[in-house]
Amino acid sequence: MKLIISPNRGEYKLFLYDNHCVCAEGVITLVETSKGYRPKSYLLRGEGKRHFAHTPTKELISQLRSCDVVLTGEAKNFEKFLDDLQIKYRFITVCRRCLLENKITPLKGKNEVKHGKEVICVDCAMNELRREIGYMGKMGGLSTAHLEKLLMLYMDLDRILAMLEPEKIDLEHTVFDILESHKIIETTNISDLNLPKKFKEVCGVTKLLLVQHLCVQAGLLEGKDQLVVAATASGKTFIGEMAGNMNYFGGRGNMLFLVPLVALANQKYARFTERYPYMKVSLLTGVSRINLPETKVNANRSTQANIIVGTYEGIDHILRTGKTLENIGTVVIDEVQMLEDEDRGHRLDGLISRLKYLLPRAQFLYLSATIGMPHLLAEKLGAALVTYAERPVPLERHLIFVAKKEKIEAVKRLVTIEYRNKSSKGFR
Repeated sequence: MKLIISPNRGEYKLFLYDNHCVCAEGVITLVETSKGYRPKSYLLRGEGKRHFAHTPTKELISQLRSCDVVLTGEAKNFEKFLDDLQIKYRFITVCRRCLLENKITPLKGKNEVKHGKEVICVDCAMNELRREIGYMGKMGGLSTAHLEKLLMLYMDLDRILAMLEPEKIDLEHTVFDILESHKIIETTNISDLNLPKKFKEVCGVTKLLLVQHLCVQAGLLEGKDQLVVAATASGKTFIGEMAGNMNYFGGRGNMLFLVPLVALANQKYARFTERYPYMKVSLLTGVSRINLPETKVNANRSTQANIIVGTYEGIDHILRTGKTLENIGTVVIDEVQMLEDEDRGHRLDGLISRLKYLLPRAQFLYLSATIGMPHLLAEKLGAALVTYAERPVPLERHLIFVAKKEKIEAVKRLVTIEYRNKSSKGFR
């Protein structure tokens, strides 16, 4: 039988522990005498009893001599008392929260959960998590089960609670998982491809990345329509550049490059203007909701350019007002997964249909980082499917639980945090 002593504000709680059960509990008070520290009082309550009973201190000493004495923390006075009586003792770490309920739960690594400056047992951590979930109101069983699974995975209650408190966003605690990057594989020398000489000289690329090589093999340079599904930064934009230059120098027409956001359109416009000085580049975007001098780009806005960069809404507006886009040989639609967007998907679908009707001879390239059922979409678009699953840059995914009315504010805080960072290309 173990006799477990826990220091408690000048007193010492005692637990008689046998077969993983507390069979009696008591309270000990020490007093300093000429012979050292000795028991002043000993209260004991047996299993099933409601009240403590005064018990002779001799019985305490007898129990100490006959049991395995264990201390749950530093107790200098009690240690001196045991040393005087030549009683051996040892230390263990137990869950403090369980002790408050007169339960003994030894902590042994596998069942230790970090919480604040202490560690508690798994059961107490689960109870605390469920209590916090209860404060949030209604939460589905799947969400609760997911949080419990994460708790068992990370053994860190603070990390999980951070997901439930968006006003205290800590990105170190809200990471759901990390999609690791893979080694970039280079393939064909661009000099070996049947591409225009001037393009090879200025494009800044010597070897194709694997997804670019797959597109070339699938008929990119022969004018085949393609749906390209690959991760961010895998080189999808250059696929459109190859096709656009091939068709331009082959006399089949100019390139129309569509993106969903004005910021992306500005990036592409700057990239193409700098890289291809022999081509006239223009920028066609819709009316910006943020009409500030510092956000306005001084750009060519003509519809008669060799490369026309535009947003979905910008080009859609041009077509709806009766204007025409003449001599287009290549249409690149970036981020085509926007077809799945509840608000903008139907508009993009209509825009693609109009472009295919107005430009029946153009080569259509649909670029997507992630999209559901790509085979079905490729069939609908009448395009060959090219997929590449490897990721050249790692991707962190975060999970944060917020009430519906707090969602926009939480997103704003996340955007503010990320805006402080710059990419290797200098973009925020």
